Amino acid sequence: MQHIQNYLYKDIDCIHLLGNFIIDTKNGWSPLSVEGGEGIPILGQEHFSFDGTLKISPSKFTEVTKKNIDDCFIQQGDFFVSRGNTVDLVALASVVEEEISEDIIFPDLYIKIQLDETRLDKKYLALLFNSFFGRLYFKYASKGKNQTMVKISSSELYDFYLPIPDIEIQKTIVKKIQAQIDAQSHIDQEIEKNRAKINLIIEEAIRNTVE
Repeated sequence: MQHIQNYLYKDIDCIHLLGNFIIDTKNGWSPLSVEGGEGIPILGQEHFSFDGTLKISPSKFTEVTKKNIDDCFIQQGDFFVSRGNTVDLVALASVVEEEISEDIIFPDLYIKIQLDETRLDKKYLALLFNSFFGRLYFKYASKGKNQTMVKISSSELYDFYLPIPDIEIQKTIVKKIQAQIDAQSHIDQEIEKNRAKINLIIEEAIRNTVE
């Protein structure tokens, strides 16, 4: 993997080891939970997204508690990485961007990473984790005999070499990528509207034929 990274980054002069920017890592907690139950909501793997924004829409709940449970609640600004998933999706990263008004637990398959934010923009890092560079690295760095569920640990995070330019450049890159994501989202919405119109035309045609 190091040889592959050296080739990919051969023309880039701002390659750094992610471990130099990590202050702390913490795994979440996964108590017994039920779908659509009562108690405290718990996030799942499905809430990670390639656009780097964590989707806050939990469907599982737990009534179990423990000492220092507050340490397992998400907060706005948290940076999470998926600790386990398929070989192609392991180590997806997302940031909690919305304001959190209730207690929500992040599970054991989440790694919460505290970063030096004076040098590294969280959203930039999330997009890089989810990019070709990140997918390739974690595909080969992850561990597990069962290829349908491989895992990473903090050591794979610390050993990740990646391009980290000046933080203002990082923020500019994030803005440009976000503009493209927003444009794609608008196109997707238009496609859905047109698909609904087509479905309506088909339904009316069938109804008229039957009548």
